[in-house]
Amino acid sequence: MGNPAFLVSQSGQLTNGLQAIMSTQGYDLTTIVIDSTEDSVHYLSSTAIARIEQHVSDAAESYLTVIDGAMHPGQFVDLQLRLPLATLRDRRGVIWEWLGKENPVAATQFDLQQCRITQRKAAMEQRGDATSGPSGTSGELTAAEQQVQQLRSTLESRQAMARQRIQSSYTDVDSQIVLVGRMDAPTTTVWAGLTDQTVSSIPGRPAQPTTAITTCGPHTLAVTDTPGIPDSDNLPEWFSETVPGMMATIERATCVLGVGDCQSLLSVLDDQYDLTCRILTSADAPTARETLQDVLETAEYVVQLPYSDTAHTLVSKLHEQTTVHAIEYDDAIYVRTEVALSAADWLRRQTLAVDGDIQADPTGT
Repeated sequence: MGNPAFLVSQSGQLTNGLQAIMSTQGYDLTTIVIDSTEDSVHYLSSTAIARIEQHVSDAAESYLTVIDGAMHPGQFVDLQLRLPLATLRDRRGVIWEWLGKENPVAATQFDLQQCRITQRKAAMEQRGDATSGPSGTSGELTAAEQQVQQLRSTLESRQAMARQRIQSSYTDVDSQIVLVGRMDAPTTTVWAGLTDQTVSSIPGRPAQPTTAITTCGPHTLAVTDTPGIPDSDNLPEWFSETVPGMMATIERATCVLGVGDCQSLLSVLDDQYDLTCRILTSADAPTARETLQDVLETAEYVVQLPYSDTAHTLVSKLHEQTTVHAIEYDDAIYVRTEVALSAADWLRRQTLAVDGDIQADPTGT
């Protein structure tokens, strides 16, 4: 049996993926789901706190308590006084901590949150000590404030590096395809099927955007799997700041494929970035390929080439980089081929460079 842990929601439901992330880490998990109003001091209502206390009345060791919501530092400090044996996390903290094992931005955000809690605790203790005489808490507060500033600087640097890494990679492909979904959606399964990659099925992975090259007809694609989004209808700002590489990938996407129940999420992304978005009717690679074939534009040409070494070399290139539908050797070499629309100029230049001729295929669709 794992260490005891509680997952507490006051909204009447749990954020998708949270329970799976905690179970994966081996906790002996108890969920408490109620409908209750947020308390301004402790965040958790007295009813929610009482439910936890019922379970841990005889506890002699610490236990993890995850609050399915966003708490501010003062609420952490005050709730800790009510639940002294609890290790407290809110929704953001548990996701930051889990993603942070493979995501430096998330790791820094988690450290920053913990440092802000320490800062708030030191400030509250200093105010209390001011009424009883001098103490050493002012030094603790100063140290916490300095660490907060250092972590903010580190966070900004790591976010910028994550964006830059995406912006400078995979620039020579025809199209950028991005898979998105909620935290429990099988985006990684679809990505693995499209790219022939071997992946694990660990919840909350990947922790950062993961890209591989594949082809779809005449198109060379960079296909990116992204971290699952912990919201069914929206893209929380705190989460988009956790995965800046994901946001940079979406910004440059040719098409975003939604996996699972995420129509509202795609609408948000479309409004924000003016994207081409499609929902997969089935979460598998064949459906994804069929969807992409309908979205990605192509052009069909008849290429006439002379009999020469350079022309034969071009024929080999066409077999490698385009979809050759037919080839005929007559008074010249005639190749009927289909290319990504973005590669049409390349095909024209290559053809003219070997003294060939190129015309739009009148039989093409």
